[in-house]
Amino acid sequence: MPFRYLDHEAEIGVLSTGRTLEEAFADGARGMLEVMVDVATISPDEVVPFECAAADLPSLFIALLNELLYQMETRRLFFADVVIRAVDTDASGHRLTGEARGERIDLEKHAVRTEVKAPTYYGLLVERVGEEYWVRCVLDV
Repeated sequence: MPFRYLDHEAEIGVLSTGRTLEEAFADGARGMLEVMVDVATISPDEVVPFECAAADLPSLFIALLNELLYQMETRRLFFADVVIRAVDTDASGHRLTGEARGERIDLEKHAVRTEVKAPTYYGLLVERVGEEYWVRCVLDV
């Protein structure tokens, strides 16, 4: 499993790793999705492209998770997967492009777990450790 859950008193922490930043971000996003619903019950039929930006990489990860929560709420979808196409850096900061795949919420079909209210900055980490990128975030549930 490319992500694991971290013990936390009142929230849920997710730590993901990847050979690339895109892979680590995508796996961290999948970790958040699994907190919310059993993604195996979701058909990835609908594709939603997205883009987000931030001044630094940790804030970009928060922006990614917030964008996914926003898209799920406004489109009434559950996502089964996230693909990060690119993380680019320029003088103004960092930009991320990707897509999420899922389907309309069906409470009779989907195994709903826990609502994620928001990602938090508590324990937030994005760093390179040896040959991998590590991404950590605590989710407010």
